[in-house]
Amino acid sequence: MTNRPEAIDPAAPDGRVPFHRLTEAERAEVMARMHKNFRNPSAEIREFYATIGQRTGASGIDEKGRLVRQRADGSLEVLEE
Repeated sequence: MTNRPEAIDPAAPDGRVPFHRLTEAERAEVMARMHKNFRNPSAEIREFYATIGQRTGASGIDEKGRLVRQRADGSLEVLEE
């Protein structure tokens, strides 16, 4: 993305440009970066979510692709095959 100070909305005092004000190419770049970050999260992000996943009641997808919930005893309850 290019640095476009002329596109900074005065209503956005933090300097962020609203998505709708980006060019089509800039929007595509933003979406590509988001996709990459969601598909390949940093080690810090993986660790953060792994910690959340260890909490009682946390749900997610296990290594077999099933929807599961963390039980208080540390085991997983399969919610959906």
